[in-house]
Amino acid sequence: MHPWEDWAETWAHYLHMMDAVDTALGFGMSAREMDFDYQPFPLDTLYDPQHPGGPAFLSFVNAWIELAGMLNELSRSMGQPDFYPFVLPPAVIAKLHFIHLVIQEEGGRADEVLAQA
Repeated sequence: MHPWEDWAETWAHYLHMMDAVDTALGFGMSAREMDFDYQPFPLDTLYDPQHPGGPAFLSFVNAWIELAGMLNELSRSMGQPDFYPFVLPPAVIAKLHFIHLVIQEEGGRADEVLAQA
């Protein structure tokens, strides 16, 4: 993949995740009480594990994984394909964290969503 395409795809994925989590929280949806079989991502997965906002970002990512699992289960119960048919490997989490840091450095307001996640 070309680096510009990788940047664009990672950026788009980040925006989808951020918007979906924000919308779900706005409707009072949360999958925190669900029993999903996955291990939350640890701090060393991040692009900058020492960044002070790292735990909040991981909380957001893990909230997204939980929400996607819940939405996949809903889709399956309706006989539909998975809503979110992707697996996010650690390298992708690091790229998403890099995107997040760039946004924050430029004055982005993603921390408002992270505080709710």
